[in-house]
Amino acid sequence: MDRRHLHYAAQPAPRYTSYPAATHFQPLPAETHAAWLGALDSSAAVSLYLHIPYCREICLYCACHTFAARRQEVIDGYVDALIAEIDLVGGLSAARRVREIHWGGGTPNILSPADFDRIMDAVRARFDLSGLHEHAVEIDPRLLT
Repeated sequence: MDRRHLHYAAQPAPRYTSYPAATHFQPLPAETHAAWLGALDSSAAVSLYLHIPYCREICLYCACHTFAARRQEVIDGYVDALIAEIDLVGGLSAARRVREIHWGGGTPNILSPADFDRIMDAVRARFDLSGLHEHAVEIDPRLLT
């Protein structure tokens, strides 16, 4: 490191998580969201992000918007809501071809294999995965079996 730049290392800075930062986002009216989804061309390829905002425990270094879930009912309710959202979005958009799926959170591997199957069954029911190029899952290695 060039010593002339060392003073920058001592200055506090926000952790980079996304651009633009989440603080720049504003609530979107449901009608606008529906119109944007409805305007997608049926030949368009889309990417899906499946957010699982829970972990068994929060890591000390974590800057993600996540919550510690200690009761299975919380996870079960979220899975039901996510499946309903997949159905809603899939019903509003003519774009069905999925190129990428990314699971993030939190820790998506807080889900049981049966939960993963239920969610993917819902995705397959609404979208065409035959051209899927990438399928990624962020994991907590402490929960990996």
